[in-house]
Amino acid sequence: MPEPFPRTDLLRWLALPFAVLAAFVTAVISGRMLASGLHTWDEPTAGFLAAISVVLTAYFMAPRYQLQIALVVFVAGALAAVSILSDTTFPEGHPRAYEPTRWPLAITVFGGVLGLALVAMHTLLRRRPHPAKAVPS
Repeated sequence: MPEPFPRTDLLRWLALPFAVLAAFVTAVISGRMLASGLHTWDEPTAGFLAAISVVLTAYFMAPRYQLQIALVVFVAGALAAVSILSDTTFPEGHPRAYEPTRWPLAITVFGGVLGLALVAMHTLLRRRPHPAKAVPS
């Protein structure tokens, strides 16, 4: 008789928050380094990469209910982004320097939406029968 909740599932559920946090930290550091190397604004770059990374990580780490977990992580991340990026201003070298802007928040949320779209497509393609395996009628 199979276990109702396999041990590997339990370990993946326990590892999920740490994996998402690690993806967030790695993406923010990578995004800031990328923005620095490209001489661009770091908040939108790091935010976009962090948002897409945490959604994809949550989806692939969750042992069950993957799409729902990715959605929950997206919502939590969007709320965190609103809190973190609500007082953002244009950077010093910009013509509108120090004026308030919502661009980093919008780009960050777009990264999360793109991540959700990718995992939704993956879910749909995974559920669709493969043409070569289809039973002829």
